[in-house]
Amino acid sequence: MEHRVRTYTTADGVRLHTEIWAPDGPARFVVPISHGSGEHVGRHAWLGEAVAARGGLAFGPDHRGEGLSGGPRGHVDAFETYAADLAFVAAKVREDEDAWTEGLPLLPFGHSMGGLILLVALVDGAFERLLSRPPSGAVVSAPLLGLAMKVPRIKVALARLAARFVPTFAQPAEIPASAISRDPEVVRAYEADTRRSRVVSVGWFVAMEKAIARVQREVAGLALPMLWLVGTGDRIVDPEAIRRTFARLPDPTAHDQRLEVFDGYYHELHNEPAGLREPVRQLVADWLADHAKPTSA
Repeated sequence: MEHRVRTYTTADGVRLHTEIWAPDGPARFVVPISHGSGEHVGRHAWLGEAVAARGGLAFGPDHRGEGLSGGPRGHVDAFETYAADLAFVAAKVREDEDAWTEGLPLLPFGHSMGGLILLVALVDGAFERLLSRPPSGAVVSAPLLGLAMKVPRIKVALARLAARFVPTFAQPAEIPASAISRDPEVVRAYEADTRRSRVVSVGWFVAMEKAIARVQREVAGLALPMLWLVGTGDRIVDPEAIRRTFARLPDPTAHDQRLEVFDGYYHELHNEPAGLREPVRQLVADWLADHAKPTSA
């Protein structure tokens, strides 16, 4: 396995720091990684390494406004922009990586905000536009389909008003580090991570609301194989919102779509204490490898 770092610049001039985990030899499948808010793709090295060990090519950008990428901190105009960035990076990696040959299964993974970004990309056809083909399947972990920490109505109203005039105005994200995991070492590392952005803009908040509404309207049209993960102890994303959205899929069994519920798990299911995280990590990596069936270009 080889770990590489690249920078790609979007059409609107935003630099996207990108990390790649390449297998030894030609890849069998490809996994774009979409990380959450207030983190970066480097926190998902566990998945990149697991994919590469199974013969896959994994990669992902720090989303614009996050990590080492450019753009106003914690800001996006629309989640479709994040989705387009993810597909753009996939297209650039395909150009640069000899391991990525035509017809490889495309199996993206998204966590939290990254899960919402991935769902937007799927309903919006972002991968089809830039790669001329749809994904073969997808994994979404604790997708941001509703907040567990309810925002006061007056604060929501003020954010919507401010977004009309100063959309990049940013405030602290107010996500307690203790809510991400029950592993104190994970929490300490998260708090000390200087690469993380710690703010979100009012424009981001409004864009999030619109993205959730779009996914709720259009998710029933997704027929690709999917694995959804949710922890019942999540204090950041509302587990019931995830269940309700999954329930909108018309025939999950027929389409190889499943919802795995982990009792008591916090937001970062893959970063819970060691004895708890391993089944999650194993499930995700094995599901991706199991769905790595060659397709036509």
